[in-house]
Amino acid sequence: MMTGIRRRGTLKLLSRYAVVLLLSLFGGCVSDTPPAPAGNSITESAALPAGLDPEIPAAESLTVSSEHRAWAAEHRREREREIGKLQKSNRRSNYSGDAVFANFREIRGGTIPAAAVYRSCHPAAADARAPYAARLAEQARIAAVINLSDTREELEAKAAFIPWYQKFITKNSIIPLGMGLDYTDPEFKAGLRAGLQFMLNHRGPYLIHCNDGTDRTGFVAALLEALAGAGADEIADDYMRSYVNYYHLSQEEERYRIFSTFITDVLTELNGGKPLADRSNVKEAAERYLTNEIGLTGAELDGLKQRLSGIE
Repeated sequence: MMTGIRRRGTLKLLSRYAVVLLLSLFGGCVSDTPPAPAGNSITESAALPAGLDPEIPAAESLTVSSEHRAWAAEHRREREREIGKLQKSNRRSNYSGDAVFANFREIRGGTIPAAAVYRSCHPAAADARAPYAARLAEQARIAAVINLSDTREELEAKAAFIPWYQKFITKNSIIPLGMGLDYTDPEFKAGLRAGLQFMLNHRGPYLIHCNDGTDRTGFVAALLEALAGAGADEIADDYMRSYVNYYHLSQEEERYRIFSTFITDVLTELNGGKPLADRSNVKEAAERYLTNEIGLTGAELDGLKQRLSGIE
């Protein structure tokens, strides 16, 4: 599963096929065909800009070997072939539980304590999953919401029909970031910075969501877990739970490997292209990215790490 860790990715290749991957994934894969039996894990997809290791010259860290180009192209073709085969159902009866159906779960990597940070699909969307996500979030006593996908106008339109969601607007305890799928876009980085600063200025428990709770939410979850000291394996396992939740992928399937290497490639990019040897360099890579690319101050970074350790 972790073969991507040993390969040096490139920002251009990742960002190019990440958008294709995500648009393909969410552009027509809904079906009411009963899925195959569930496996033991879960998944989700995301891409992000590289945080270059200051010890590696920029020219070197962006160098792409012909061997890697060939591998990346084949890996992209593999993904595109398999994405077209993925199907999820809008029927609750085809899933083992409400949380699985709504892709609702805690983010628990590293030092993140229980019942502190949650992720899910959109709890106010006009689809079958939203009521389940809203009910689970209410039961979890969510106090602040980070909405990665909606603009202010979109948020208010959706919340108008969901009293539970509307209350966060009334209390000013929700932030709509309207972030797109281009993780290299300065507006995406600005949105991420605003979302993390929102966490520092509001008490949890927090709910982080986009539409399906997979791409943008998966990236933010991976970043928070890395900052909290989670290892690459732990982060990848959580990332893959969304694929298991939605598409019932099993770790024994070749498709599981194809999708799971994506997040490890991204983490390697954050580490300047160097292998992810242990938990410490995953955390250091996240810290460099948040400081150099996102623009958090040292005090904000320390405060965020405290929040992710259960320290208010």
